[in-house]
Amino acid sequence: MTTYLAPLADMRFVINELAGLDAVSKLPGYQDATPDTVDHILDEAGKLASDVIAPLNHTGDVEGCAFENGVVRTPKGFVEAYAQFVAGGWNGVPFDPSPGGMGLLAYESVLNRDYPVVLGTLYFFTLIGLVSRLLSDLSYVVVDRRISFEAIDE
Repeated sequence: MTTYLAPLADMRFVINELAGLDAVSKLPGYQDATPDTVDHILDEAGKLASDVIAPLNHTGDVEGCAFENGVVRTPKGFVEAYAQFVAGGWNGVPFDPSPGGMGLLAYESVLNRDYPVVLGTLYFFTLIGLVSRLLSDLSYVVVDRRISFEAIDE
């Protein structure tokens, strides 16, 4: 099984050199976007992606989803991974801080070049994409009984 390591050096280069994090952190409302804060956010997002989300690729391929009694059952680990995603606050990145969000809507983040928020949002949608691909595989199996994932060998 391959291991995934988030390209943190590339992300830091883009944020610091191309996006100009130093200049952004001097703008009103962005004083907290310091290099230390951004590095911490990237490190934590990278850990979640490599330690929690990426290992589910194999489990998802081998076990797949199941549709039982009108309920979609995800492979082992998916519920726990989503719980870690929520516990880390990643689902609240674009929302209002009063109920627990991080403060900026995704489109405002893009317009204002708030790249840590944009990257957190991208990680969130990556997880959604992973789950939707699993559901897509499941629907193929339901529609066409000739498709079988049992023949996959490691």
